[in-house]
Amino acid sequence: TEQDHQRDVPQPEFRQFDPRPLSVRARRIAELRGYLAEQPGPPEEARGHLSSELAELLSELGDPEEALRILREEALPAFERLGDMREKAAVTGRIADALRTQGEWDEALHIYREEVLPAFERLGDVREKAVTMARIADVLRARGDLDEALHIYRLEVLPVFERLGDAHSRAVTMGKVADLLRARGELDEAMRTCREEVLPVFERLGDVHSRTVTMGTVADVLEAQGDLDEALRIRREEELPSYELLGDVRNLLTGRVYLATNLMARGSSNGGAISRGVSDFKEAKQLLTDARSEAERMHLPEAQQIAVLQQRLEQLLSQSSAPSDAP
Repeated sequence: TEQDHQRDVPQPEFRQFDPRPLSVRARRIAELRGYLAEQPGPPEEARGHLSSELAELLSELGDPEEALRILREEALPAFERLGDMREKAAVTGRIADALRTQGEWDEALHIYREEVLPAFERLGDVREKAVTMARIADVLRARGDLDEALHIYRLEVLPVFERLGDAHSRAVTMGKVADLLRARGELDEAMRTCREEVLPVFERLGDVHSRTVTMGTVADVLEAQGDLDEALRIRREEELPSYELLGDVRNLLTGRVYLATNLMARGSSNGGAISRGVSDFKEAKQLLTDARSEAERMHLPEAQQIAVLQQRLEQLLSQSSAPSDAP
């Protein structure tokens, strides 16, 4: 099914997100680059923190390779020279995050397990240990090990956030659980989790970004249940406009791919409405063309996955334009 093809493309992600306008973030990047390039440079601790901030902004604005370079070559050495084990562990975790973004799942998993997790265990940092376990589960989820990921979320992550009274982190984790339930075919429970345990928290906290990611999961569930029109409405009217307004380049790209696969699914099940099916396929074609171009610009692994979807779409377009065998 089109949904099977869709699952090769990573889900839009929950993450800490800078809500400032793109222009403000771009100015901050210029400021940070100028300050870090000054001679003599900033003190070591400031260099570490400012380099980390610069890497985070570059990653958000679509330059993950430069972000990874800065983390490895500037931020991490600064904290190593200071002997700051906590900040070293935090930056190492961000390096693994960046590798995960680029599809380097095995290396990311190795760093989380062998470097980051032991560091926070030695520091006795219960919260950061739980955050790292969640990142490990994120990688397992991306690799298709759904049962183990669900086990970690439920038994090693959620109880910690509940004990700490961290409602936001609990809601983020429950959002990931909902997506796993959807992937396992437990659609009613996935929808209930989104609507009753996740969305109300983000709405109460005013977290627009996390609410948008959750609405994407709601659309996924609706699509799996066959309610393609409502899924399309959510993607067009709620999910994509929100990512665009927030300036979330990465999630906007993947959201467009999901909209395209949603259109492909509706076009394939149009019940004889050939013109509507062709229209859906053509819109999907433009979305995938734009998404692939952006993924290639950002050197993201999604480019190859989008290319596979494009091939499938060309087959659908060819079939829809073929003459009917009916008299």
